[in-house]
Amino acid sequence: ASDLLCKLDLGLQAIVIKSETITDPKTQKSMEISVPYGIHRNGQVERQLELWRESSGTQRAYTLLSILLPALTLGGVAVIDELEADL
Repeated sequence: ASDLLCKLDLGLQAIVIKSETITDPKTQKSMEISVPYGIHRNGQVERQLELWRESSGTQRAYTLLSILLPALTLGGVAVIDELEADL
């Protein structure tokens, strides 16, 4: 998925998934969550940006691929209507 997102010319060099610990403010219970980050490079400088901070188009592409890739990998069918309207 990371390779496909990079090929869409969204300014991404890669996508990485990091495990982070969060605490529920009500219960004070800690839990591990997976957070996607977009990797951006400008010359020698690399920046990591949480997916929720990326543009809406990048977020939609990530979400769309998360639905399409499993269907296509498992031999399913994917029907896309008005793709450009969602990106």
